[in-house]
Amino acid sequence: MAAIAAESGVAVQTVYFIFHTKAELLREVISYAGAGEHDAAPVMARSWIVEAMRADDGRRILALSMEHGSDIFARVAPLTAALEAAAQSDLEIADHVKAIDDARHGGFRALMRAIADKGWLRADLTVERATDIMFVVHSDASYRVLVRDCGWSMEEFKAWQYATLCRQLLADHGPNAEDGDPTIGLSFHGVNVI
Repeated sequence: MAAIAAESGVAVQTVYFIFHTKAELLREVISYAGAGEHDAAPVMARSWIVEAMRADDGRRILALSMEHGSDIFARVAPLTAALEAAAQSDLEIADHVKAIDDARHGGFRALMRAIADKGWLRADLTVERATDIMFVVHSDASYRVLVRDCGWSMEEFKAWQYATLCRQLLADHGPNAEDGDPTIGLSFHGVNVI
């Protein structure tokens, strides 16, 4: 807290007055990094997720999720090691990490329910199993390994997630499957990694 105060040019007491604890400060930093701006709407209320939930094409739902959800991983990745280390010794941080994971899983469940309701989910998958698959593939761990450790570009990472999840989750010929490319207008449009 003293280092943060010094870097900010304020007294340590000011930092404690605003954030109260190190855990609260770290939660705010993670929240800001994930959103990319102050006072951002919760993820499920952001314009891109609203657009995804309204899409009739399961592929478009996944494409928008990869485009914008992956950007969250990129913003939070530099903080992950500190968050994991803090969670080992601070129950409040550990609870916050669990709450983040629970919220991600819940958001993915809503997306999988939308895909199922629109006739796009593979017949041999339950919404819960599809949610679990997305939770693993579309994750900060996958981002860190492929982008940071293996040197993939962000566009390659998004394209890989999209292709993988389409194969794993979607029926071969969902409704409107003949309609155009659902990645048009997204950063990974035309990127092929498989």
